[in-house]
Amino acid sequence: MNKPGEIRVVTVRLCVDNVPQLRDIAATSAHYANEKLTEQYLQSKINWDRNRAIIGVYEKDTNTKKKQFINIEPLIPYRDYSNSLSAYVRDAITSEVKSVWDRFAKQVLSGHRSLPIFNSGRALCVRDRGVEVSRTDDDWFTVSVQLLPKGHDWFTFQIYKFTEKKKLYVTELLSGMADGNTKVAKATIVLDRRRKCVLIRLAYNKHIAEAQENDANPHCAKIGPVGESGELYLRVDGPAYSFEERRRLASMTALVQMMAGKKVNIAGIWQRVRLSKKRKAMAKLARFEDWALGPCHQLTSAIVKFCATREVKILEWWITENDSVKTNGPDGMVQQVTLPWSRIKGQLKYKGREVGIELVEAPKTEADMAVEDGRKVLAQHRRAIREVRKFAQVVAKT
Repeated sequence: MNKPGEIRVVTVRLCVDNVPQLRDIAATSAHYANEKLTEQYLQSKINWDRNRAIIGVYEKDTNTKKKQFINIEPLIPYRDYSNSLSAYVRDAITSEVKSVWDRFAKQVLSGHRSLPIFNSGRALCVRDRGVEVSRTDDDWFTVSVQLLPKGHDWFTFQIYKFTEKKKLYVTELLSGMADGNTKVAKATIVLDRRRKCVLIRLAYNKHIAEAQENDANPHCAKIGPVGESGELYLRVDGPAYSFEERRRLASMTALVQMMAGKKVNIAGIWQRVRLSKKRKAMAKLARFEDWALGPCHQLTSAIVKFCATREVKILEWWITENDSVKTNGPDGMVQQVTLPWSRIKGQLKYKGREVGIELVEAPKTEADMAVEDGRKVLAQHRRAIREVRKFAQVVAKT
């Protein structure tokens, strides 16, 4: 049986004719998700009633100059979405709301961030039994989802025929979904306004065989640190190799430099364009995090392939979050840029596990341990100050 951490996602483009109807359903699902998330928040703050939420505030009376408790009228009346959304959509949204609340509950309740909001372009999701992938007569694939309640027809979309390069690794996966060998766990419909298209993200369970440890002394590789000019080095059992020498994907140095240059260009776009052109330029470039997803996948795939060909079983991560790369900015000045190392590290972790490579943290030095101890002491000091302030507020009220 597959573990929850072994879920993969494949994104494909859909051919949609009735976009307005799909947009209305997505907006309804976003309303439902935001109401469920607000309900989760109110359950943690006050006593919750299913039909309405009664909250109270303390307001100072001008006559007596004392604080009195005032009840507020129902904040969010309960709405029934069973007539507008299918049970598969409502179940998937409820699961998404629970995961979002578990992630941000502590920050929201402490006042460090506001309550997250579901966007209508990404809120429409369907659970496993409401998604079907099937073949067409011309040996291609369609996706059927049940968005509306029982009694309504399923929505059937044809998958956009992509390039042959992407077809090599996606067609086999879609074939497994159509034949029933690969189970779809969830589907999320994304309305991408920037590219003016509709995408679907199919989450599926991928079986990963456990690695067999036949060698008592497995090969160990070390990745990092990154040089000032962007060189990324690997050290495998002594001899050092650089991706620039191996000439993989036009050298990993070029990939690192490309990501660094792109981040600088996106960050400085507000200073380089006029106010009337900002929206168009930002719509083309989008965010750096979205653009860097492809280069990060190329970088990590090359690292895993590099280690697998040398029978490496352990990969030590020596790169820190503060490691930066030198690159030329738009004004010609040299700038220090940090890259999304946490994303690269996460991709290396699951890609390495598929081929039997374990990613481990580099051993901490005495300086790192001293910094970590200092952070713990500072956190305890701040926690004590907050407790003292809370106690002082209680004493002042009494």
